[in-house]
Amino acid sequence: MTYRGTGRAIAALLACAVALLAPAAAQARSLDTVLQDDAQFLHRSEEQLRRSMEEIRLLGVDRLRITAGWSVLTRDPDARTKPLFDATDPAAYEQERFRNLDRVLTLSREYGIKTMIDVAFWAPKWASADGPAERGRTNIDPASYRDFAVAVARRYSGSYLIPGKASPSGAPRGSDARYLERGYGSSNPADGAPPVWEQLGVPAPFGDRRGEDPLDAVLGTADQAATLPLPKVDLFTIWNEPNHPGFLRPQWVKSQGRWRPSSPHAYRAMVQATYPAMKASRPDSTILVGGTSGAGVYFNKGTGGVPPLRFLRELACVDDEFRPLRRDACAGFQVIPGDGWSHHPYSLRTLPSTRNRASRPDDVPIAEVPALADTLDRLVKMGRLSPANRQIWITEYGYETNPPDTDEKYTPGDQARFLPWAEYLAWRVPSVQSFAQFLLRDLPPGAFRVGTSKKRAFGEWQSGLVTTDGRAKVGFSHFRAGIFIEQAATHRLRIFGRLRMGTGVRKVVIDTAPANAKASEFKPLTTLTPGKSEGGVSFESDADSSFLRFARVPAGEGRRYRIRVWDGKQWFVPVERGFTATVAGTE
Repeated sequence: MTYRGTGRAIAALLACAVALLAPAAAQARSLDTVLQDDAQFLHRSEEQLRRSMEEIRLLGVDRLRITAGWSVLTRDPDARTKPLFDATDPAAYEQERFRNLDRVLTLSREYGIKTMIDVAFWAPKWASADGPAERGRTNIDPASYRDFAVAVARRYSGSYLIPGKASPSGAPRGSDARYLERGYGSSNPADGAPPVWEQLGVPAPFGDRRGEDPLDAVLGTADQAATLPLPKVDLFTIWNEPNHPGFLRPQWVKSQGRWRPSSPHAYRAMVQATYPAMKASRPDSTILVGGTSGAGVYFNKGTGGVPPLRFLRELACVDDEFRPLRRDACAGFQVIPGDGWSHHPYSLRTLPSTRNRASRPDDVPIAEVPALADTLDRLVKMGRLSPANRQIWITEYGYETNPPDTDEKYTPGDQARFLPWAEYLAWRVPSVQSFAQFLLRDLPPGAFRVGTSKKRAFGEWQSGLVTTDGRAKVGFSHFRAGIFIEQAATHRLRIFGRLRMGTGVRKVVIDTAPANAKASEFKPLTTLTPGKSEGGVSFESDADSSFLRFARVPAGEGRRYRIRVWDGKQWFVPVERGFTATVAGTE
């Protein structure tokens, strides 16, 4: 087998294998699957939204992550003076502004998909220090944010009934709502492809259920008030990427001639104000903190984001050596509350296994999630974080592809190969609860672009599993039934797989063939259950589960592998357009 310059990364990965979970426990553990795509789920027609719901059911998504945009949903977001209303009362808001969010949550319930809400960007002008042309993210008022978060938690408690009748004309929108609609709404091309399930030759995952739980009964119409309550949401996150300047400013302040992090201290004020208020209103909910971006800047001049591990230490008011900070911002420090830590461990331009502790010690890409787990554990033991914050929720991850973005490094085939690899790395960390895919469908370049700037515009992202015109990338199939293979010893392969194919039990076969073989030359590989000496060419796995198998290394170099899954009627083989898996780090 030929390695492509990743010897040290592979060696490190193999060294980590020693710490693998006990086989019996590990094999039964599967991470929840989280998907986010606000463009598709908050800015589309009902017909398109239902098609997207079908597609994420086909992908085996457990939970849809949605943004409750403060400046989009609140009253008078562009005003400099806070309007007079009870901001903790969901009935005090203009109900029509919530209609898109209400709709997607109602349809998610109809389609059997759990949801989570980021109570997030951006702030209204009256709760921030930003000017008319800016997004609200500077010096956010914690008390005002707290009140909005409480209103969102109450609205989606499972008992809230929308008061009055829907307004057909819609409430006046603020500048942020218009900005998002212009960007996300403009990326709404007519589909040039049949539904994904038809492309893959599999049955439709759900079928049309309109009328069984009618939207009108929950949302109301111009003629009739709502008669059913809004759905219950059980998982919330306090803000999004507070260590990124796109969502919270300032990230840094200059003190005694040095740039020091500012955003962790501002975020701590938001969390300390918001968590207890939300929890008092919704004790039955899980409230995550963090939502951190995976990277930051080093040797900065006050620009860019704070690296996530440094952000976490500063949030907990400790220095690089975990000694308490003696700064004014840390006076009267209290334990950071929370029911889990959310993180976005992107590794966009590197292999999933690439580690960067030497050069960027406070970044947390997917291969460095163990470092995040260790830091959280240490801070919990020190009494700086609440114990539940040991739990890590990966709520955003993905690889952009070329095509469509010619500036990106990796192909759709790379994306398909890397996603199970990344999930395996996350799955190995016992405190990780979820794995994520961002997005469902690519956003075309330029959706949010202003003028001739070549800087990446907000929202411009091509990490979807479906192209803008509705064609499934090979990653879509491999996300449903994917494998990652690494060499565990000189003559042994470790095979990690993840099925997202509904319920029940599936028959699974791992095939192998020489690098340049035809499809007809693939032969079944005998695989073993961990801890057992007997195996076979097929085995059974839950249809929505991870599995771990071992196999002898077949003779010959540069071999390729594929997974076949029997769904009770036909074999599902996710190897479109010639894609097959390879041993990690090999061609």
